[in-house]
This record gives sequence, C-alpha cells and structure tokens, in this order.
Amino acid sequence: MMALQTNRLFKIVAGPALLFALLSLAAALIAFPFGITEFSRGIGATAFIIVPDALATLWLVRRLRVHLAARTSRRAAIAFAFSAPVVLAVGFALGELVGGYAEVFLGRVFILPAIILFLAVLMITIPVVVVRWALHPSGGVDPVNEGSQ
Repeated sequence: MMALQTNRLFKIVAGPALLFALLSLAAALIAFPFGITEFSRGIGATAFIIVPDALATLWLVRRLRVHLAARTSRRAAIAFAFSAPVVLAVGFALGELVGGYAEVFLGRVFILPAIILFLAVLMITIPVVVVRWALHPSGGVDPVNEGSQ
C-alpha cells in the first residue's frame, strides 16, 4: 500500500478527532446534571470518554484501511485512541486560561468562541501529529533503514 500524503492524512484524522470531541462534550453536558453522587459522576465521565473514543477510533480504522495495511492502520488507530482523551483533558485545563485571556483582550462576548476555537484546533492538530508520528517508520515499531545513513 502507498504512503499517505500529509493533507490527505489531515482530512482522514480530522473527522474522527472532531467526532470524539463533540461526542464527549455533548455526553458530558447531557449527563452531568443527572449524577447523584461523585462516584456515579466519575463512572459516567469515564464512560463518556471511552465510548466516543472507541467510536472515533473505529471510524479512523475504517478510513485508514482504504489506504494502508491492517497492521499500520491499527498502529495509527491505537496512537489516536490513547492521545485523543489526553489532548481533550489538557484542552479543558488550558481552556480556562484561554478564556481568561480572551476576556481581557477581546471582551466578555468572545470567551466561549475563543475556547471553542482553541479546543477545535488542539483536538485536530495534536491527534494528526500523533498519528503521523505513528505512521512514520522512526515513530512506530518498524526500524529505520540504517543502510541509508
């Protein structure tokens, strides 16, 4: 199978990354008020991260299988599956900082659009970079050809 170009890989990974972010946010917003105890909220939050991550990863595998071998597409999907929740957590933590700066520099009206734009850029860019790294011979489990050095 042939290698993917960067712009095509960006298009392939951007869809599942946005799907994961939107499903996680929607599920959290819908179910958060219904949690009775902290334990049930924790279980719900975990489920609302795992299920969207699994759906986005499955979609990514199906899209990558068209262009790549099974082993390579699984390697990229595993990298995506582990990186997307971490990026979402970091994005929510840094979103508060972005919102504070947006309020200072742009005004109170632009807080939510700034946070949404920041999360969208972060949730697309980082998984694309991680998947690209996993597909690169030096980033995955395949050794780099040492004869060319």
